Amino acid sequence: MRQHEKARYEYRVFATNLQATAARLATEAHISTSESSDETYIASRLNIDSNVKLRGSQLEVKILRGREILFELWEPTLQAELPVDVEIFLEQVAPCLGVQIDLVSGGVLSAGEIMSIVERTPSVALIPVHKERTKYIHEMGLSEFVDLSTPGWRFQSVAVESGDIESARQLLQLADIASLTNESYPAFLQRQAFS
Repeated sequence: MRQHEKARYEYRVFATNLQATAARLATEAHISTSESSDETYIASRLNIDSNVKLRGSQLEVKILRGREILFELWEPTLQAELPVDVEIFLEQVAPCLGVQIDLVSGGVLSAGEIMSIVERTPSVALIPVHKERTKYIHEMGLSEFVDLSTPGWRFQSVAVESGDIESARQLLQLADIASLTNESYPAFLQRQAFS
């Protein structure tokens, strides 16, 4: 397992067109990088305070640690190389989804086995998401613009994040997205999967 990153204050919005916001962030960034990825989120009908996904060869979990002003404080708690021990899945992943899963301890789970478990577990769903992401590095933290697509829908997302609440506020002012609802990936994907 990789060492955990620090908790960060985040503000994220989703919409069908956030190009103007992305352009504004790009002009104020010191550095920008672009990447594409295919990720499989595990959305839960029972919990939006945990972000669980399969990305590349890893199982990743972030936990919502609190809210301050307009921001959510998210902390990465698991970045495990696949296959992952059954005990890790039972102790660190299933509770985050709000479900109880019966598995025999002592083995390991591949990405395919985890997806099979999710498919037969009520109240959770797999959501494959393709992302075209541009990250912007600013003096006070990070921002990103993401084009998201999955079978059935397409959206864009912009987020600002920083380990410091005052820097996060400055980034939010720069992005000018406070008029839109701060919505995490788990909350957004729950709406898409179960509404």
